[in-house]
Amino acid sequence: MKTSSLIRSGAILAAGLLLSSAATAQNNHIVEVAPLGFVFEPADLNINVGDTVTWVWIGGGTHDVVSDDGVF
Repeated sequence: MKTSSLIRSGAILAAGLLLSSAATAQNNHIVEVAPLGFVFEPADLNINVGDTVTWVWIGGGTHDVVSDDGVF
């Protein structure tokens, strides 16, 4: 009886760890930017620590982004 209780507790702990790691999974968000009025799609985005955001210029011609402090 004691062994089955220990196994059950271990299974519950393992399931909890799997679910918690899935909840903190990192995501890659894609944001499309259109040139006419600089429309962003999606317009709103919730980003978590560790997530990545990829900006995609969907308009014609070229466009680049630089930072004021030279970081990129």
